[in-house]
Amino acid sequence: MKLKSWEISLLISSIAVIGIGAAMAITNPRRQAYQEYAAEKMSVYIKEEVCADAPKALGDFLERQCNQLVDSGQKPLQDLIAQSTQRHNYFLFSIYETN
Repeated sequence: MKLKSWEISLLISSIAVIGIGAAMAITNPRRQAYQEYAAEKMSVYIKEEVCADAPKALGDFLERQCNQLVDSGQKPLQDLIAQSTQRHNYFLFSIYETN
């Protein structure tokens, strides 16, 4: 049986689409990976927007303490994110919604 050129193109395109879909599904982040990512992003935000604005009356003491508190609070921050996050899984991709 000899395939026509359009049949070959269709077959190759189908294989490519299935391969891309499988790759997207495999690389779809798990809940734990999202929690770690979100906690890291939140930590950076707190350090840059909150800790950096700490009163300078004591030099940079308050800012350093704030940064240390943020660093030591990664696990509780991940837990908070876990409790307030809803995952919408669409197989090829997920949408995480954190309130």
